[in-house]
Amino acid sequence: MTDPSRAIKAYPYEGVHAEDRAAPFRPALPAQVRRHAALVLGVASALSSVEDAQYQRARVGTWSDSLVSDPVGDVVANPRRLALRAAMVHAEMTIERSAQALEQTLRQLDRAVDRWSGGHY
Repeated sequence: MTDPSRAIKAYPYEGVHAEDRAAPFRPALPAQVRRHAALVLGVASALSSVEDAQYQRARVGTWSDSLVSDPVGDVVANPRRLALRAAMVHAEMTIERSAQALEQTLRQLDRAVDRWSGGHY
């Protein structure tokens, strides 16, 4: 039996890396697409549901009024609010990076199909 690591290294197609190749444990393409769509919609829904909360004082675990005399400062510096805001920014950036990666993948696929069909890419 051939060593799988040698087969991956010997993969002959330019620009196709071992991690880019389909693996037997990956789900079928329609399942991957449905999973991706469901996750993006789930993140978008979660972002929408907490959009206003990122600018409000946390409902629990806020600092005592006796320790903070500035209610605006309490909201601005609240660690739970800051953590929520950071998570939201991370989620938004993840969606953007994912969209950029999909756009690049589509361009690569279009160029490959064009070359395959005799185009001039």
